[in-house]
Amino acid sequence: MKINPLRKFSRTGDKKDKRGVALITVLAMVSLAAISVLSFFSLAITEQRSSEAFISGVRAQQVAEQAVNMVMSQIERGTYHGVGTTWASQPGAIRVWDTNSNQANKIYKLYSDEEMYTTTALSIADDFTEISQSDWTSKPHQYVDLNEPVIRGEKVFYPIADPAAAVLPDWPGKIGGSISENEGFG
Repeated sequence: MKINPLRKFSRTGDKKDKRGVALITVLAMVSLAAISVLSFFSLAITEQRSSEAFISGVRAQQVAEQAVNMVMSQIERGTYHGVGTTWASQPGAIRVWDTNSNQANKIYKLYSDEEMYTTTALSIADDFTEISQSDWTSKPHQYVDLNEPVIRGEKVFYPIADPAAAVLPDWPGKIGGSISENEGFG
């Protein structure tokens, strides 16, 4: 189709064309603004979730470090007393003695308890009686078995002490008529 260059265009349709273009332009701008607002809210929600996850991680790390710091503090308290005292560690506690009177002054517990140090061994015995009377194996959120065995194939490894060591072995009789109860020290 050929267009006649001499033909004049009518100006009556110009206003309708301009209104149509203006409408499309306004709709495009409103759509872009809506998309921008929605992407901003989506980004804000993502950032909030990311911040919450980070805070949870920091809190978990602080709780883990709190237990370690508590034990380190107990060890420091139990081992630093200056002249005139001596200390010895045992599983779960540090005992401090006065070297002049040979009496145990304090016992610092290395496990969680209401009283973290005591002056009598009865307090520690009470703790173990309380644990042995409760069904601690059914409460893994409250108690941890540090001596839980590791099984590799057919071998069983205990990280602290093998329970079989609690039973005295059936030693053979005295060798060579030794007076001593301990072999090699007679």
